[in-house]
Amino acid sequence: FPSHDKPFNRYITRKFNFPITLVLGTALLLILFIGAEIFTLSLVKFPQGGQWAIATEFLHPSLYLGLAWNAFLFSLILNILKLSSRIIGPQIFWNYLRGKYHKPVGEERIFMFIDLNSSTGMAETMSLEKYHSLLRNFFNSLSGPVGRFNGEIYQYVGDEVVITWPMKEGLTGANCLRCYHHIVQTVERQQRFYIREYGFMPDFKAAYRDW
Repeated sequence: FPSHDKPFNRYITRKFNFPITLVLGTALLLILFIGAEIFTLSLVKFPQGGQWAIATEFLHPSLYLGLAWNAFLFSLILNILKLSSRIIGPQIFWNYLRGKYHKPVGEERIFMFIDLNSSTGMAETMSLEKYHSLLRNFFNSLSGPVGRFNGEIYQYVGDEVVITWPMKEGLTGANCLRCYHHIVQTVERQQRFYIREYGFMPDFKAAYRDW
């Protein structure tokens, strides 16, 4: 999907399930680790004959096993953190990590409710798998603009997603309004994808509420 997301998120994380993403992430990190190892060795000045000893050590399988294991663990941690962040929203995830929600805290917030139009009719005419695929891709289309304008995905309710901002953050630069307009633009840019996959463009509406 075209968005402001980083290439790995855009082309890998959103298109493949967790195990495949984990394998691809591990492979990418392993390549980076080996490249860093080669680059480091290229900067070292070795005594006469020392290059051969280092080259022999570099070709030893145990080195690659160690790098592969480190790459796997690093990729696993990053993917779990990324998946958790995508499910509950990066800001809420960060707030959980720093213990903000350990005790109830009152705050003023802006909420935006976005849901698909005619979702019941779509569910009746599409297979269950196709319908949930549509919801997943539609929600993915929202995540880029939400992150760009500092919104937080509060929850998913059927075909509806609830996005929220702290009052000050939502009003700053009209973030809450600009987010919606960029969601519309993002979905329109993906028109060819939606028509190819589902035969129509998703139509949706939005409403705001402050608490």
